[in-house]
Amino acid sequence: MPEFHARAALLPDGWAADVLIAADSAGTITAVTPDAPPGAADRLRGAVIPGVPNLHSHAFQRAMAGGAERRSPAGQDSFWTWRDTMYRFVGLLTPEDAEAVAAQLYVELLEWGFTGIAEFHYLHHQPDGTPYADIAEMALRHLGAARRTGIGITLLPSLYRHGGIFGADPVPGQRRFLNDLEPYRRILEACRAATAGDAQAAVGMAPHSLRAVTPAMLQAIAALPGPIHIHAAEQLKEVAECQAATGARPVQWLLDNAPVDARWCLIHATHMDAAETRALAATGAVAGLCPSTEASLGDGTFPLRPYLEAGGSFGIGTDSHVGISPRDELAPVGDQPAPGAARARRGDQRGRAASRKAAAGGRAGRRRPGQRAAARRHRPWAALRPGRAGRGAPRADRARRRWPAGCLGVLRPGQSRPHHHRRCEAGGRGRAACRAARHRRGVCEDDAEIAGMTEGPLHGKTAYVTGGSRGIGRAIALAFAGAGADVAICHLGDAAQATTLVQAVTARGRRGFQMEADVAAPAATRAFAAAAEAALGPCDILVNNAGINIRGAFETISEADYDRVVDVHVKGMFFMAQAVYPGMVARGHGRIINIASQLAFKGGPDITPYCTAKAGIVGFTRSLAWEAAPKGIQVNAIAPGPIETDLTRARGPDWKKAMEDTILAGRLGQPEEIAATALLLAGPGGAFYVGATLSPNGGDVMH
Repeated sequence: MPEFHARAALLPDGWAADVLIAADSAGTITAVTPDAPPGAADRLRGAVIPGVPNLHSHAFQRAMAGGAERRSPAGQDSFWTWRDTMYRFVGLLTPEDAEAVAAQLYVELLEWGFTGIAEFHYLHHQPDGTPYADIAEMALRHLGAARRTGIGITLLPSLYRHGGIFGADPVPGQRRFLNDLEPYRRILEACRAATAGDAQAAVGMAPHSLRAVTPAMLQAIAALPGPIHIHAAEQLKEVAECQAATGARPVQWLLDNAPVDARWCLIHATHMDAAETRALAATGAVAGLCPSTEASLGDGTFPLRPYLEAGGSFGIGTDSHVGISPRDELAPVGDQPAPGAARARRGDQRGRAASRKAAAGGRAGRRRPGQRAAARRHRPWAALRPGRAGRGAPRADRARRRWPAGCLGVLRPGQSRPHHHRRCEAGGRGRAACRAARHRRGVCEDDAEIAGMTEGPLHGKTAYVTGGSRGIGRAIALAFAGAGADVAICHLGDAAQATTLVQAVTARGRRGFQMEADVAAPAATRAFAAAAEAALGPCDILVNNAGINIRGAFETISEADYDRVVDVHVKGMFFMAQAVYPGMVARGHGRIINIASQLAFKGGPDITPYCTAKAGIVGFTRSLAWEAAPKGIQVNAIAPGPIETDLTRARGPDWKKAMEDTILAGRLGQPEEIAATALLLAGPGGAFYVGATLSPNGGDVMH
């Protein structure tokens, strides 16, 4: 089962050192043990703290962040003028744009320590208001973005029917948002079907506001299962409109006319009087605070202190995403004096208390199927990059560009180090349009699910495979991609096959890179390593697979032929490993897998240079393992038996029949069987192999 080790982790009782975090195969943390040795556990870099759920997101608004944060010529800026700008902006977004923006945002949120998102989604239809062929198209785009980036998500499709309180006609800018109850139910059904059985996803409902739904609609939604989120009292204007129409303030009207309880989350309940504040706290509902957005739009200040004194629960969200850091959202909360004896607290104690309350409220507000409302035994965790806590938030205007489809360098769950986006294929702006995103391994969310544990054992890893365009190398590259790794390959004169391999890697949701390189030349191996690192990030797993065979009787082998075979196999392996080794040492982890052959032990006629080179690979593996193991790097070899590849097929049917008659398994092996062995050595199951040579050979050689 997966294990992780943190040098420092924030536990319920405070900071602890050398914390071992154990999980089951589903990704749920089963044990947290301080003062424990790391053993074979994956080592988390930086401090590990509880992750923070993000209670409120309109993901598409990240792409306009900074676009409305400026003074207009008239100088009469407000929430309502900002809303007009937003209406103009939403007319530009395609489903592909929406998914690209959401994925970029979710990566950034993960980077900052948000480990789950409640996506309050109301951008449903085409620009003219016509539903897409799949009415849930836009909602499912956000689910896709969450799955590709690894953030936990609660989808909250929003019911939005009117343009003013209790039945006013909508304006043209709202046409993409509008649904009646029946099409809204269809969106909900599609979202529930798409998330069924997904432990990282849930579905709730979001009646947009009292401005957008009628009392009958609100009652219909309240009868459905799941969390309910609603914009409550963000603006003084809507408070005045509600009082004029009903005689009551918005929060009071909700409490009097809807079954508000612990499954409700009131977003922007900013403008409450004292009676509303106490009454909301008594319901067990969660108040969703979005301080950076509320400050940006001049909404006002939530009455947090009296709300907490009344026993209220709150969570935080980033709403329009002008800010995306939990630290910055919590700063105004932590600055407010806490009630009672807690007022004497200072510094990190006050911040820790605010963070703990926000996490508890966040988990309740984005409750998953079967999740209890009570506090959970397990906690979500996020690994922070060293030095990150002291940096300023990313500039909001970095997200103002529209990203064309194809520009995503999507980050997978559980990545252990920074990864850079691949260059944009539509527009070619690369990092200028999609800035590099980083996410540390060990991120998990809500019921303490370790992100990516259900997705594959190599999530977040980058593998370099030499000779990766065909045969065994190709099978290994595809197996690693299927297990969650980004994959770089080098080849020699096989560009077409290499290109199709990269396409196959990309089709598995991973990043691929290919480059022509003759590994017999040390300069070429160094160039490949540098280019692969620039494209995908540092090497976690190196597979030295490149090989060549020149057949001939011993006395006919020339010096050039001998040198060529040995140089490709041994010299290439040596200097390829040397190119990535310093980085592995610096990071304290790495796997090197060298592809030898059972002929290293068995020998064979007319292939003396090949057998010599393969035996050299075994010796190199054992020698380097002695040096590398104390540095956290495991070096092993695989010595396959006869495998059915293009090279062996060229030997003809008679050779194949002869081999099948001598192999105890009665057949040739398949490249995928060697890939499975490589996957074992590269993944958690290979943690106790050091200097070993595994020989899947069907009984051709026993040793």
